Amino acid sequence: MKKIKPTIIFIIFIGSFFIVSNILAMSIEVISPQFIIPGETRVSVFGRDFGEEFNYGTLYMEGTRITKANWTDTKISFNAPLDINPGRIEVKQSDGSGGYSEIVHSNYYYLQPAIDSFSPKSGAVGDIITIKGRNLENVFPKNVYPISMQIYVGGTTVGKQNILTWGNNKIVIKVPSGAKSGKIEIRIKADNSIVEIKGSSSENFKVLEASANDPLSPYQEYLHRVKIRDAWDYSVGTYDITVAVIDSGIYIHHPDLKDNIWKNTKEIEGNNVDDDKNGYIDDIFGWNFVDNNNQMDITFDKDDHGTMVAGIIGAKNNNYIGISGINKYVKLMPLLILSKYKSADFDEVAKAIKYAVDNGADIINLSFGTQGTVGYTTALDNAIKYAYENNVLLVAAAGNGDVETGSGQDLNFVKESPVCNDNNKNMVLGVGALSDNDFVSKTNWSNYGTYIDIWAPGENILTTSKPEYSNYQLDYFYGDGTSFAAPIVSGIAALIKAKYPDISNVALRDRIINSAKGNLIVNAYEAIKNPLTSNEKGLSINNNEDNSILDLDLSKRVRGRLLLQVEGGGNIWYVDTNEHKRYSVTWANALPLFQKLSLGITDADLSKIPIAGSNEVGSSSMRNRLKGKLLLQVQQRGAIWFVDKDGYRHSVTWNNLMPLFQGLALGITNNDLNKIQVGSLDGF
Repeated sequence: MKKIKPTIIFIIFIGSFFIVSNILAMSIEVISPQFIIPGETRVSVFGRDFGEEFNYGTLYMEGTRITKANWTDTKISFNAPLDINPGRIEVKQSDGSGGYSEIVHSNYYYLQPAIDSFSPKSGAVGDIITIKGRNLENVFPKNVYPISMQIYVGGTTVGKQNILTWGNNKIVIKVPSGAKSGKIEIRIKADNSIVEIKGSSSENFKVLEASANDPLSPYQEYLHRVKIRDAWDYSVGTYDITVAVIDSGIYIHHPDLKDNIWKNTKEIEGNNVDDDKNGYIDDIFGWNFVDNNNQMDITFDKDDHGTMVAGIIGAKNNNYIGISGINKYVKLMPLLILSKYKSADFDEVAKAIKYAVDNGADIINLSFGTQGTVGYTTALDNAIKYAYENNVLLVAAAGNGDVETGSGQDLNFVKESPVCNDNNKNMVLGVGALSDNDFVSKTNWSNYGTYIDIWAPGENILTTSKPEYSNYQLDYFYGDGTSFAAPIVSGIAALIKAKYPDISNVALRDRIINSAKGNLIVNAYEAIKNPLTSNEKGLSINNNEDNSILDLDLSKRVRGRLLLQVEGGGNIWYVDTNEHKRYSVTWANALPLFQKLSLGITDADLSKIPIAGSNEVGSSSMRNRLKGKLLLQVQQRGAIWFVDKDGYRHSVTWNNLMPLFQGLALGITNNDLNKIQVGSLDGF
C-alpha cells in the first residue's frame, strides 16, 4: 500500500486563541504550453509532491478527466484530449481510503486557434473565403476575460463589414480592400491586453491583382505572367492591325468583342455582288469555309472555340466589362473552318489563310490543337508560304497530345499540321502550353519538340464565351489547351506590330522567341520595349532570307510611284527614286511622306489655283501644269494641297490622307510587289 504523506500541522498562538493550519504539500508551479490545441498538444504540468503513481491521483482539464498520463512526483505529461474547454488544470491526490486529501489548481490555459484549411486558395478583393478549423472562437475561459477577435489576410485587417460569419469551426469572410498575398491569421485578445492568442494558416492566400478596370481581369493571372501591364506602357494596340482568327467563327455580338470585329468596308452588305472582287460575295464579316458562304450562323460561332480564342487577343480592356484582352484596339477577322460536328479540312484552311492575307491580315492565329493526332499534310505548305512571303505572321498551337495517354507528343516524331508546316524556314511560330501551377513548367499534355518556338500559359485561361457555353459568368469561360496559349502570343504580336508597323514578320517572330531569354514563357515587355533596329525595319521575308525573286527593272519602272496592294486589303507602298525600294505607308508616316513628295509653292502661286467648290477661275496654265500634283505651301508651315484632274486644289488633312493616297496609287499584285525590295521610312 502506498504511504500517505503526512500533513504538516502548525499551531499558532495569537493572544488567548490557538489556530490549527493545514499546509498542503502538493502544488502546481507551471503548465506548458499555456496555449493548447485539443487533440494535438502534449501538455506538461510541473510542480511538487504529486506522488509517484497515477493510480492514486486524479487529473482534470476544466472538468474533463484525463485517463492516461506519465506521472512523477514533479511532472505530469499527457496528450490534450479533443473535447476540452479553456480553463484550469486540477490535480487531486487520493488519501487511500476513497477520499482526496489534496486538491490543487493551475493557472489558466487557453485554446490555440487552429486553421486547418481555407478555400479558395486565391481570389480578388471582395471574393469570399471559407476558413475551417478548431477553436476559432472558444479560446478563453468563460466569464474570465471579455475578448476581441480579429482576422487578417496577408497582414491586412478584415473589417467587421467583411466578416460574414464567425463560429468555433468556421469563419466566412470577404477579401478586404488593400489585402496582400500572405497567411490568414486570427488574433483573439483580452480587452485588458493581458493575453493575445494567435493562429495562422500554414499556406498563403494569394490575392489576385487586376490588370485593368475590367471586373474579371484579376482572374486572368496569365496576363501578369507574360508582363502585359508593362507592355501596355508601349502599346495598347491599334485598329490598323488585323488578326485573322481561323477557327469556328466569333460571336460578334459579345459585349467585350463587338467593337473589335473586322468588317469588310469594301463590300456592300446584302446586294449579292462581289463588290471588292476578292472572289467572295457579301463577305462582310469574313467567310464560312465549311459551308462556302457568308453565313456563320446566328451567333457567328459554331462551337464557342473561336470566341474564346478571339477574347484572349482582343476583348476590349479597360471598358469596365468582363475580361481584359491583350489588345484594347485590334481588328479580329472571323474565318470559319471548324464546327462542333466537323474538324478542320486542310483545303478549307488553305483557302482561309489566303483569304486572310489578301484581305489585310497582319497576323493569323491557327488554334487547331486537339486531344489526339490531327495528322500532317503538305496541303497547307503553299498557303503558309504565301502568308510568310507576304509579311504575315502565322501563329499555331502545338496540339494537346495523345488522346489515349493524355500526354504530349514529340512533334519531331509525330508531325501535326499546321504547326509543323515550316517549309524548312520556320514559317510558323509554334506555341506550347505552360501549367498554371507556376507558369514555367510545361503541361504534361502539350505537344513539344523543335517545332515549338515559344511557350505561353495554357491552363485556366479565362476568356470570352457564348452565353450557352459559359462556365464562369454569363459570356465567359475557363479553358485549357494549346488553343488558348497560341492567341496569347498572337495578341502580343499584334501589340508589337501596332507599336512598330514597319516590322517584318521575321523580326516580329524573332522578337517573340527571344523575349523568353532562356526561359520558356513569352515576355510581352521584353518583346516590345526596344526600338526597331535597321535590320528589323521594313524588311520583308523575301529580301531578309531570299533575294532571288527581286526584279530591279520593275523597281525602276515604278520609282517615285505610290503602289496599291490590291490583294492585301488596300495596303499602300511608296517606291523611292534612289534605291528603288518600297516603303509601307501608314498613318504614322503618311503626312511626312506627303511632304516629301510635294512640290513647294508660294502663297502667290497657290492663289492662282482655285479651291475645289469655288467659282474662281485662276490661272489656266498653272492649273494644267500642276494637275495630279501634291503642293507644299512653304509659307504656311507646310500645309499640303492636292490638285485634281480638273485643276482644283484640295486641302490634305488626317481625315483624307489615306484615301487620297489610295486614289493616287498604282494597283499592283502581290506577285509583282514581292519583286521590289523593302526599305525603311527613316528618311521621311
